[in-house]
Amino acid sequence: MGQVADTKVSVIIVAFNSLRTLEACLRSIPHSAEVVVVDQESRDGSAQFVRQVRPSATLIRAGANRGFAAGCNLGAANAKGDVLLFLNPDAFLGPDCLSILVESALSANALVGPKILDPDGREKTWARNHSNMLMDIFEEILPRKFTVGLLARNIPEDDEVYRVGGTVPYVQGSCMALSAENFWRAGGFDERFFLYYEEESLAKSLAKIGVRVKLEPKAVVTHIGSVSTSQSSNFAVTQLYRSRTLYYKLYHRQSATLLFSCILWSLLSMMGITSSVRRLIGVRPSRDRVWYRSASAGVASGWKGRVVEPPGARWNTSKIAD
Repeated sequence: MGQVADTKVSVIIVAFNSLRTLEACLRSIPHSAEVVVVDQESRDGSAQFVRQVRPSATLIRAGANRGFAAGCNLGAANAKGDVLLFLNPDAFLGPDCLSILVESALSANALVGPKILDPDGREKTWARNHSNMLMDIFEEILPRKFTVGLLARNIPEDDEVYRVGGTVPYVQGSCMALSAENFWRAGGFDERFFLYYEEESLAKSLAKIGVRVKLEPKAVVTHIGSVSTSQSSNFAVTQLYRSRTLYYKLYHRQSATLLFSCILWSLLSMMGITSSVRRLIGVRPSRDRVWYRSASAGVASGWKGRVVEPPGARWNTSKIAD
């Protein structure tokens, strides 16, 4: 633990209208850590509240909501720590969580994620396989429990990595730690992703410089999270599908990505029309036509490389549960 005790750690929080959970988040962070809060034009008093709860925190007013990746990079650029821990404003560190993550990140030369619990203490940890086009197509058609093997997004729940830890393709972005040196060598977060896929893209960049991703279940974080996809803002749905398409455009052949985009857009459009028909006959679909319209718009935006800005302060860019 000597290495950890001598290491300066910066905890970076990107906040947007996060007042409801911000106090518990800030109070969970040990006083030995530097705290950097990037406020992305919150309208609920989040910025002022940071001063009350954590007077020593570095507060950065971004001036606009430019997305999670850009906010994290801005926070990291103003951090002084040798190790950076990115923490969602609705996530709370458990006892010794910070020291465990820091020690693991340094000793394993890795980006490290913790075990995730919901507020009721139920485990919500996942480690995921890298995205593939076939997986995403079939997930639109089949329930996730039927997507296994090469079609499975999540590493199976009974895998020992959830119990003992180990190397994984990538971890949840609600809490993750790595050395500042590795973060900047990898180029930081790709700011072309406004919301979603930032952690997977970062894992890809880290792999190129020989830095792995690790799950460390001894470290525990409680994450409130947000509502389900079907109940979330249409803007967040658009961002999910925009980032999904953009991810393939960046990491796969253009011809394959174009074919994928056309198939996914057509499938979403068709399912949107079908949802209206189902409503007419009295069968309520889990996702309505507006949801599918938002999703298909995201696919088109991702392929064209367009940035979709939030349409106003009423939008909260907390990630929807996927």
